[in-house]
Amino acid sequence: MKLTCIIDACSYIYLEESDFRATIGDNDYSLLNLLDEVVTIKYSPEVNREITRHISSTSADVLSRGNKIHSFRKLTEAEYEQRLVAKVLSYPLPNKGEIDNLAVAIDLFMMGKTGLVFITDDDNALRGCLSELMPAFPICQVWNSLDAVLFLYLNLYKRKKLKFTYNIAKNAIQYLLAYKFKPAIKELEESRIHKSPDEYVQKVQKLNKEVKGTQVKYFRYLDNIYHLLGANQL
Repeated sequence: MKLTCIIDACSYIYLEESDFRATIGDNDYSLLNLLDEVVTIKYSPEVNREITRHISSTSADVLSRGNKIHSFRKLTEAEYEQRLVAKVLSYPLPNKGEIDNLAVAIDLFMMGKTGLVFITDDDNALRGCLSELMPAFPICQVWNSLDAVLFLYLNLYKRKKLKFTYNIAKNAIQYLLAYKFKPAIKELEESRIHKSPDEYVQKVQKLNKEVKGTQVKYFRYLDNIYHLLGANQL
């Protein structure tokens, strides 16, 4: 049985727009394409709008994304919002996408779906609007986009057509980190003229430490999977 992944806009964009590409046969796959092969991807109408605002699309892309929009069954989107946060969230209120995606997860669970995963790279939302709600509904795992790479390696490492080796997974983590931290690096560069040399250096060192720490952690996780699988191909 496939997992069902409820993905937010930032994670969707990271997995689709990072520079990682895997050429398999005659096709180039983004991380999102690979994930779409092994899980069922769903999101709320609001998240679809957020994705559309940030990604230029062909008509085929729009059709593909449209098929992933969840149609609420047990309650309407507005009814879920009213019961979760005591008000209906009109477009484009901040956090509407995150709240609506949680409603998607709850709706799927109420429909009898299991194997649910909530994918988000929005740490502010997890610490903010979702901090009380996610623990109240322990119905799904919470991943970020880097966790999705670990899952792809675990799921695809022996596939003949969609082989996702240890080295490919390692490269994917590096590409994802580069894309995820690009805005922070750009913001730091743009603010350089407003900072003293010492302050700027400290900020750079702090950011580099965060990137390196995250990379080391996920490489270690990848190694754990590699040793468990007893894989003999890199």
